Amino acid sequence: MRRFLAGAVALFALLSAPASAEAPPPPPGLARDAGFIERFLAAALDGPAYFNPLLASVDPGRLARVGDGGRLNYFAWRGFPDDEPPSITRIRTLTGLGDPPDVSDPAYDDAAFFVVEARATLAARPARGPGIEAPYLTATGPVPGAVCGIFVQSGNVLRPRELSAMTVHVLETAPPAAQQRCLARVALRGLGLAGIGEYAGGEIPPDADPVTLLTPEEEAFLWLAYRLPIGADREALRAKAAEILGGL
Repeated sequence: MRRFLAGAVALFALLSAPASAEAPPPPPGLARDAGFIERFLAAALDGPAYFNPLLASVDPGRLARVGDGGRLNYFAWRGFPDDEPPSITRIRTLTGLGDPPDVSDPAYDDAAFFVVEARATLAARPARGPGIEAPYLTATGPVPGAVCGIFVQSGNVLRPRELSAMTVHVLETAPPAAQQRCLARVALRGLGLAGIGEYAGGEIPPDADPVTLLTPEEEAFLWLAYRLPIGADREALRAKAAEILGGL
């Protein structure tokens, strides 16, 4: 998919804000919440399958995320703003994922692609759209009230939980605020929180940040996921998470 999109990306300006400094750890009250680790494990592991490059399903029962030191290419086309949303800029800080390389950079094909398109309807296997096309397939169908859906894929059959491609479809008739909230939510799934689910609505929680539209717990889950080893199972994640949070 990356080579297919590379030529198209050259036609558009990739407007990406620079990554911020290291994200602070979760607030002490949240990190010490007795149920936090179990909620994290559910968010990280208890969801539908991912897909490998051959579109075979990958069991989400082990942690999946973009590889350490990875870079993230945010790219929008047809009906969605080109500017990088504040949620994606914040996610760069939470995860440590770097800014996108220039299309002429040899590292361009190694960046994780996060691509977004507005669509008239949401479907698990949508019809091909006009213009640029990226792979899109979800393990589940749209849920009632869904505003976004996301397809998540690894790029190497030998490393099926190292994620490298995410395609988001956004309902074009939804209000802009709902579009941005659903995008923030499915981005968490796209970057490794399988239990967040493949579809999201646009309702903004009361505790969501007014700019990024992410909640403190969502931020904490993603922060923790990117400090844990790819491929770790539930028990290994539970022990390591307790060690990290206990040291805060």
